[in-house]
Amino acid sequence: MKKILLLLSLVFIISCADDKKTENTKTDETFLENPSFMMNEDVVVYHKHYQLSYLEEYEQSQWVAYELRDVELEKNFDRTDNFLEDYMVLTGTAEDDDYKGSGYDRGHLMPAAVCTWDSIAMYESFYYSNVSPQNASFNRGVWSRLEDMERDLAVKYGKVWVVITPLFDNIIEYIGENQVAVPGAFGRAFIVREGETYKGIAFILNNEKYDSDFDIINNASITIDSLETRTGLDLFFHLNDVVEPDIEKTISKEIFE
Repeated sequence: MKKILLLLSLVFIISCADDKKTENTKTDETFLENPSFMMNEDVVVYHKHYQLSYLEEYEQSQWVAYELRDVELEKNFDRTDNFLEDYMVLTGTAEDDDYKGSGYDRGHLMPAAVCTWDSIAMYESFYYSNVSPQNASFNRGVWSRLEDMERDLAVKYGKVWVVITPLFDNIIEYIGENQVAVPGAFGRAFIVREGETYKGIAFILNNEKYDSDFDIINNASITIDSLETRTGLDLFFHLNDVVEPDIEKTISKEIFE
């Protein structure tokens, strides 16, 4: 049965590839959000609306990256809640049973809320490769608020480049038969462009409950350099080498003003 689903999934994905060239044409900055993965022993998967690197050791992605545009905030399709194994990850991903009774939410990395504009985007957002075990209060609270901030950036600047990184240096526990790691924290990095100038900021939030009035910008923001140090990744390596150091060492809180 899995082989049949794999073939169907691959046919579905391949059939959508040409559509993206016309429906979702992007600029020369298309791959700005992609971290460097040349030195990592991971599996890189290119879905239609986001990219990821998959770590079999933890049964989830090391990073998920995408460009979010303001025109992609239209609501044309409802949330499906149809979680699926990602059959582009040939080693297999987590599945429904891993989360049953675990006490953790199936937390989206690329949010389903930014995928309501396109049926394929919504479908892809529910792959288990785009999911990580999250404390329920965290997922529905501070993590959701950070997603709202991301959408605000897309509206303000027309687009925002995003990289999301579960952090595995402090694993809380493992769940399910597939031993899915529960990250102790999550990182999220943003790059925006204002005129000819790029600005960036990153955040690290522990996988735990926060007070509803927790000040994300002032209490959880860090430089992109700091998140890169924590993850060992070069998150925005497509940035021009001349400007990249200044962008990644500056916490540009003003982009939210």
